[in-house]
Parts: sequence; C-alpha cells; structure tokens
Amino acid sequence: MSLFSFGNPGGGDSEVVDPQEAWLPDHSYLIAEPSIEHWINLGNGYCMSPARLRFTKKDSPNNRALEEIAKYMGVKFRNTSQDSMGRWFIGGDNDSGLAGNWEEFMKLNLYLGKKVPSIKEAREFMKVLFEGLNGKEIYTVGGERLKTEYMQKVLFDFSKTHTVAKTRSTFLEDYFDFSKGILTLKKNCIIKEGHLLPTYKKELDNNTLKQDRAPGISLQSFLKGGSTSQGLPSNNVEEGDLYYLAPRKDGNYVSAFESGNPYGSSLVCVAVPSIRDITVGCYSFGKIK
Repeated sequence: MSLFSFGNPGGGDSEVVDPQEAWLPDHSYLIAEPSIEHWINLGNGYCMSPARLRFTKKDSPNNRALEEIAKYMGVKFRNTSQDSMGRWFIGGDNDSGLAGNWEEFMKLNLYLGKKVPSIKEAREFMKVLFEGLNGKEIYTVGGERLKTEYMQKVLFDFSKTHTVAKTRSTFLEDYFDFSKGILTLKKNCIIKEGHLLPTYKKELDNNTLKQDRAPGISLQSFLKGGSTSQGLPSNNVEEGDLYYLAPRKDGNYVSAFESGNPYGSSLVCVAVPSIRDITVGCYSFGKIK
C-alpha cells in the first residue's frame, strides 16, 4: 500500500520543493538542534544538518516547536539513542508508542520548513565533507570554517560502522514504487491536506545498479561519479566495502543509510517505511535563506 495520497503534484523536476501547506504556524525559523547557523553549507544555496534531529535543552524554542508539531500530528517524539559522537537523537519505538517511521520523519521535517535528504542530497553532503578532508575550505551556514577533526567525526558518524552496540541508521527520502511492471522513484514531497504528495515521479534510471553488492561498492567511487542523475549508484560504480541493497521489483520501499550493523555500513533501497526503531533517525536538508 502506498503511503502517498496522489493527485496532480505540479512542481516539475525540482530537487527541493518547500512545503505548500503546513497547516501550522510558520516554524521555518525553528529547527531542531543544532541550529541552522551550524549546518554545513553545501554550496548552491543548500545546507544539511550535521546531526540527526534531536531534542536538547528543556523549554527551548526548538523543543517547543517539535512538541507542537507532534501534538498536531497526534504522535510523540523522544530522544532514544546516541550517535558515535555522543549526541542524542530522535528514534521510534512501537512498544513505547514513540513515532519515528519514514512517513512521520518526512512530515516532521516538512512542518519544520525543511526536508529529509534524498540519496542524491546525502551523497552531496558526504562529498563536501570528503573534499574538506582533502584540503578544501568548508563552512557552516553561519560562516565558521569547519575543522578537519570535526568533519572526520561527522562523516564517520553518517557513513561508517562504529560497533554493533552503536548501530545507527538514517531514513532518506527516496521512495521506490513498483507498480504495473515499472519501478518508479518518488521524492520531493509536500504536505497536502495532511498527506504526503511527491512532486518528483520518474521511472528509475536505466543506468542504476539493480543488483545487490555484498560486500559492496566503493563509497569514494560513488561520490566521485559512480552515480546516476537521480543520485543512486550506477552500473559503473567500483567495488568496495559499502554494502548496497538495490531497489526491488516486489513491493514499495524507501531508502536508508545504515552506519553500523554486523555486516558494515550499508546503503539500503529496500527499507520498510513503517518500521520504527530506536536506532533509526533522520537528518534535515534545506535552502539557505
């Protein structure tokens, strides 16, 4: 069953579409910590948070925004796990009644005036950090130059295995819909009358790597050019140690990046959208205003 309420989406092929109907007071200035001046400037007017969404200081404006949105959605969000840098983040848990599946994170980000990053946008995030580690000057939205040690830690937390005990994963935006023999990529959602509405709907690029790779693909090859125009690994991506689970033609799935499990780090295109797990969170991506 699709999570989307389909209609005439409009919006063309834009990679980032701002929410058209939030049904809430404007919270675009309130972003869950870290505040947006500390987000990483990716260039071309875009930025991404260096950490997963989280609650911080009690009674902070950011926390109040999260609580108000959660109340409107009829759900409860809480910090559930820590990343490799010791930072708490929001995760889900069915047993405790905590929200945090793919749809809930998508809506939360949109109500905050941002979005869950797609594979293409997460790839750009990692690419910028790699460039920083190779000598390029990388800055925050607020203009602070990032230190090498900090970029190493942020990149490691997003993309590398820590320990099984420190497993952490990140939902990404891409939704893979298999219907009538066609595998379609859907993303760039807005909220319309309380439902997610994708404004990007295109058949998966023919050059997409459609076979699983275990142990995997080369992360550096993927970042340097081994990807399609839609951002997924291409057929010419080199082999490496990043596990890759390709989109399937047997149902509807979403994407995720697993940064710690018994096998290693994984780019997953077969994540179950309804899953809630205390170790699965989400980052935020947006425009610099």
